Amino acid sequence: MAKPPQSSILSKCIKVMDILGQAGAPVRFSDIVVKADFAKSTAHRILHLLAAEHLIHYDDQAGAYRMGLKVVDWASRSLNNFDLPQAASAEMEQLLTKTEQHVCLSVLEGVEVGYVRSIDGYKSMPVMPTIGCRRPAHCTAAGKVIAAFLNETSQSTLLGDLNFPAITEFTIDNCKAFEAELKKAKAQGFAVSDREEALQIYSIAAPVLDHQGRVAGALSIWGPTYRVDLANLLLWAPTLTQACLRISKKLGFIE
Repeated sequence: MAKPPQSSILSKCIKVMDILGQAGAPVRFSDIVVKADFAKSTAHRILHLLAAEHLIHYDDQAGAYRMGLKVVDWASRSLNNFDLPQAASAEMEQLLTKTEQHVCLSVLEGVEVGYVRSIDGYKSMPVMPTIGCRRPAHCTAAGKVIAAFLNETSQSTLLGDLNFPAITEFTIDNCKAFEAELKKAKAQGFAVSDREEALQIYSIAAPVLDHQGRVAGALSIWGPTYRVDLANLLLWAPTLTQACLRISKKLGFIE
């Protein structure tokens, strides 16, 4: 008869996290041992691993363990991403009606922006983003504005990871010029892509912030060069930034 597979370190860690997550208060070591059905040595090892990664925290005053702030941060970010399309839906529809341009919602994924919702203002163009597609962050208005509103550490990491491939002749291809774009975007509250992602596309984007004031994503308006010029698209920037502010407030952001 085959032996049942032994529990992996990962499964044991998950078991402890489940115990702490389901508890309404910090949990003592002895209770973790009983609930997890671990040997004390195993429980010590698992708790040490989780604490080292800041996934759990030992509360000296309570003499017990609780979930770490890293888990709270993960949950918060996941919740924002999950709720973001729903929170933005009505505002996107209104922007579509007002501007008659493409309206897109995106989030940062590494050195790219990923599009989580896109609605067309008229007959779709082959270069327009669809849900799930990704574009390099350095050449998109959305990528620029998200980068501009990142905290200093996250922004520095992103800048170090970017390679700045030239997508068109207008694409920013170096870190110094990109940093200047980020400062401009942060100051004015929106970013611009002037034929940098595709020669036939202009776009502007503004940030959506979460309940802690962190950038959760970006809302952008796109227009083909044959249908709208950049100056006219920029007239919609105040409308776009106000729409993003209303979405941000739905996510708990307080001015």
